[in-house]
Amino acid sequence: MNDDQDLQLDALFASARTLGPADIAAAERVLPHLRDAHARRQRSVVRAWTSGLLASAAMLGAILYVRQDATLPTSAAYETYNSISGSGW
Repeated sequence: MNDDQDLQLDALFASARTLGPADIAAAERVLPHLRDAHARRQRSVVRAWTSGLLASAAMLGAILYVRQDATLPTSAAYETYNSISGSGW
């Protein structure tokens, strides 16, 4: 390559780096769509976390309900009553 071609390429690259009215208009058309897509992505992440937390809470509640003892422990007052009166009700 000679010096003339280098100068032409430098001028071409310099003109490509400058923003023109068409570039600004294209950015104004694209940026709202990109912002909307980003907001939708954020909402879907929040929904995913919320549904995951609710599902975990439901499963924990179900496990605690299933593991619940069928018979309740007797209280100290009932034990004292039984020891004094002899038999149950």
